[in-house]
Amino acid sequence: MAGDRGAARLVLGTMNYGTTVDRDRAFALLDRFVELGGEWLDTANCYAFWSDPTGLGGASERVIGAWLRARPDGRARVRIATKVRYDPLVAHRWPESAEGLSAGAVEAGVAGSLSRLGVDTVDLLWAHGEDRTVPLAETVAAFGALVSRGTVRRVGAANHASWRVEQARALARNQGVAQWSALQLRHSLAQPRPGAALPTRVTNFSPPTTSTTRTPRAWTCGPTPR
Repeated sequence: MAGDRGAARLVLGTMNYGTTVDRDRAFALLDRFVELGGEWLDTANCYAFWSDPTGLGGASERVIGAWLRARPDGRARVRIATKVRYDPLVAHRWPESAEGLSAGAVEAGVAGSLSRLGVDTVDLLWAHGEDRTVPLAETVAAFGALVSRGTVRRVGAANHASWRVEQARALARNQGVAQWSALQLRHSLAQPRPGAALPTRVTNFSPPTTSTTRTPRAWTCGPTPR
């Protein structure tokens, strides 16, 4: 990973870039974000198929890739997080054609992301959601292989049950590969699910307050404050 450039206090979500946010507006937002010291860009290979007339994902990554090509120092100034899982493999056929988390699907998904972004590596790869049709050990091994090859610098889980994350981390330890070390959740200790009873103790993952370290251990997402 690039040198220590401080805490990742803000992450720019780029879900609608290339669909409801056109290229010129997306470029302006990216330029301003970097100008103000922002570093982390968050995207996914499925963004945003539901808003794209093609019925397929990839628009967000393509816009980011175009912006990087237009800004010679762009890649050195940003860190890129993307996700695999959910990208429809057949246009307008979601969720039945959504990609899964088999080893082949993960490899193909990441290859597509690298091509659209025009980069050799991504700084953080998320498992966008669970895929219980595939052995978790297979998914963990596939993510670990990407880190071992240097294609991905770090791996994490989004929209996963906490027990599945801990199970995946145990499998990674046993396999000797990189563990999921970041979480992206709609609900958290910082923004609990309505009516949820808060735990009196935490798991091996520290509370979201650790997100102010050099690279976020826990990201939360939700409605923008009005």
